[in-house]
Amino acid sequence: MRKYLKGWPLFAFILFFVLMIQGVRAEESSPLAQIAEGLKNQQIEVDGWTLHAKTNVDISSEQFSKKVKRLKDELRQYEWTEKKEQHVTKVTGIYKDEKNDTESKILLVKTDTKSNQKSYLL
Repeated sequence: MRKYLKGWPLFAFILFFVLMIQGVRAEESSPLAQIAEGLKNQQIEVDGWTLHAKTNVDISSEQFSKKVKRLKDELRQYEWTEKKEQHVTKVTGIYKDEKNDTESKILLVKTDTKSNQKSYLL
């Protein structure tokens, strides 16, 4: 029995190593990696990525103001601007991370017409 217990650490190390290699392979075959590889094969250089997400927000004008205040309080590192047009209010927050060379942008939009009131968050 002791003979089998001596080989246990070696077995655990080999198992860990195999699982780690499989994890790396899964990352390499992600859709984003596949797109980048396909572009590279076509001699297209990728120098940046942009990701967009949008969701409808069903809120009243009062709730919109509260949401704007909450965003400004929670995300103080963002630089906030508010622009009002005829029936549209846009509140934009921009954060530039110089260390990672990234930019994040939050856009909260409210359209306000008599027949239709919509809000969405980008």
